[in-house]
Amino acid sequence: MHLLIFIQFFFSVVFFMAALGKLVKPATFSETMRQLGINRSRTNSGVLAVAFLELIACVLLVVPTTLLIGKIISLILICLYILASWKARGRLVKCNWFGGLVIEQFGIVMNLRNLIFLIMCIYMIVMPDPLVIENYSLADISQIIFSSVGLIIIYSLVLMVTQYIKLFPGEQR
Repeated sequence: MHLLIFIQFFFSVVFFMAALGKLVKPATFSETMRQLGINRSRTNSGVLAVAFLELIACVLLVVPTTLLIGKIISLILICLYILASWKARGRLVKCNWFGGLVIEQFGIVMNLRNLIFLIMCIYMIVMPDPLVIENYSLADISQIIFSSVGLIIIYSLVLMVTQYIKLFPGEQR
């Protein structure tokens, strides 16, 4: 499996899950936007704008003819995530990136995740597209999608366990 194809599908899955979380439970991401200083009257349209940008990137990243546009939208979204982290610095702001599926606060872990996403996105943009998605079987693509979902679930579980340890420090023994 080529790394570039994996990254494209990984971002597609991440953006789909993030958009779905925002559309299913828009109030949680709207609250995050308010905590970041965005005017209450603009948060509803902001939630929809970010969610639809994520959905558009999700689709464009898997269609060969629109791949470059999908990569550019992905970079814009990652930069928006980094900007949100920068605006939240020094404050306890909950990030409801997946619509509150995982309770996460802006901080070192999120900054590290955003840095990794930025590196992956830049790699995806600067690397030539030597392989076409059509060259992969449905089994290969399904494996990438399930692996991506699995990585997101592992990330979420690690976050939940670390939050549990912080909340109940004496109960691990």
